[in-house]
Amino acid sequence: MGNSPVLKPEEMNAEWFTAMLRERGHDVTVKDLGRTRIGTGQIGKCIRFDLVYTGASGNAPASLVGKFPSDELISRETGVQLRNYYREVGFYQQLAGKLNISVPECYYAAIIDEGPDFVLLLQDMAPARQGDQLAGCSAEIARAAVLELVGMQAPSWCDESLRQYDWLLPDDGALDTASLYAQHLPGFLDRYGK
Repeated sequence: MGNSPVLKPEEMNAEWFTAMLRERGHDVTVKDLGRTRIGTGQIGKCIRFDLVYTGASGNAPASLVGKFPSDELISRETGVQLRNYYREVGFYQQLAGKLNISVPECYYAAIIDEGPDFVLLLQDMAPARQGDQLAGCSAEIARAAVLELVGMQAPSWCDESLRQYDWLLPDDGALDTASLYAQHLPGFLDRYGK
């Protein structure tokens, strides 16, 4: 999925950001940057890079969010086993631009094999914040999420060209998922139903 080098956060310095942004058409020089850990990171870690430019920055981003593998061994192994890193990089490299959904712009994406070594550098969506799976969300937010699902699934429903992406789950993976849902449905309804 590409030959871009996979970098660690500490390897992404002002010179690297300058070169990457210029490659994307921004005539800027990054003179300094800050790094702040954000999110909870179940199988990965996210770092916000605040970029300080020499002179005018035009429409170059003030900050970007980098996604990297977790520092924890078990979390990294889980990300590889579930192919989460591989699928997310594949999505941003090959599919995100073809769907009618709100998705952060991807500035850089690289992975070695199927992970765990990977990096995604995405548009900073602040002030957006991550949801809380345990607390749930309002009906308004749920409706917005479902509309995004429609924008993702409707244009790609039964699209045979998706079979070219080996990072997507094969058809038998969908059967496994359906079986898993059926297995856990009674417990879910006991806990959350009514």
